[in-house]
Amino acid sequence: MTANRFLSVLAGLLFLNIALAELPPYVYEEWQDNSPEELIVTVKRVNVHVDENNNRLLHCSVTVIVDDVMRSETDLTEGVILKIRYYHRIPEPYFTGPSPIPVINAGESYLAYLKKVDEQFYTPSAGGLSFIPQNSFQLFTPQVDD
Repeated sequence: MTANRFLSVLAGLLFLNIALAELPPYVYEEWQDNSPEELIVTVKRVNVHVDENNNRLLHCSVTVIVDDVMRSETDLTEGVILKIRYYHRIPEPYFTGPSPIPVINAGESYLAYLKKVDEQFYTPSAGGLSFIPQNSFQLFTPQVDD
């Protein structure tokens, strides 16, 4: 392999790695700020199954109850039950790229950023930071000094 060809291949691999790199925090913050629904939810049920054509892709179907509403374009209220569907990608070893949407756990509470996709279902709207676990709320809530 000639030096020029080697450098071209190396540059291409570097560019590919950069193109698939983790997104900067401000991108997730913009997605959260622009999310139609910002809710605190408790997860009642989680169904996960592996895609028949790709064993690194999980289909997630989640039922939640809305505990609190910070923002809602669809006029959601406390006590409403929602169905959420999304995919979770299991990263390849040494994966670099956007954070996958996590598989959330039944019985736990989350700050959730969602959007309505049809009459029955919602979907995550802030990528890998669409579900913030309850023990991390304070990291995402502005603190007011006395």
